[in-house]
Amino acid sequence: MARMLVPLFALLPLTAWAQTTQDIQVWTSVAGTAALNEEHTGPSAWLDVHLRRSGANTVHIFRPGLGWRLGDAVSVWAGYGWIPTLPDQGDLQIENRFWQQVIAKHSASRLGFMSRTRFEQRLADSGDDLGLRLRQFGRVGWDWRDDGRCGLVVWDELFLGLNETDWGAPAGLDQNRLFAGVFLKSGTRVRGELGYLSLFVDRDGGNTLGHVLSTTVFVSL
Repeated sequence: MARMLVPLFALLPLTAWAQTTQDIQVWTSVAGTAALNEEHTGPSAWLDVHLRRSGANTVHIFRPGLGWRLGDAVSVWAGYGWIPTLPDQGDLQIENRFWQQVIAKHSASRLGFMSRTRFEQRLADSGDDLGLRLRQFGRVGWDWRDDGRCGLVVWDELFLGLNETDWGAPAGLDQNRLFAGVFLKSGTRVRGELGYLSLFVDRDGGNTLGHVLSTTVFVSL
């Protein structure tokens, strides 16, 4: 009996893998923050713009916001996101997304840490329900040079749906993004990151594993 069970358990990972669709994607983005006073505390502006190409569609994200810096370590933000999706086959889909977030930063020696907790309220033109989602992001960067001009970075972001909607947003695990790559800095205001992003999307009809070449430029003013 035990000998019969071994091949059965050996096939379980293969079955789960067969139910996962894999996709090659390219993501590019530019993100910027700007202090609205000379002390670089208090009111600040936020904007990030994205272009994401997968095997089935192209996604654009335009996400402005306003925030308040509580010193160098903590900041709070709120804003709006406009997300049009252009499928290769089918009609244009648009999501309107309101968001609030808290960012905390800390550094120790050559290591830099960042945590971001974001809460989203999502509306889609294909349904009537308001989707609620929580996103938890954690990042670790390591400077391999004394001047901090370049180094390695790893981050992970977990997406949890707080309710199910009539336009397809799931409750529970939505997706997870795991990134590993390098960063380069130009002065103190511009940083670029290039690397590999593993994108796991959990859906009842089948999971998707995206292999993403990700490039981001950050600008701080």
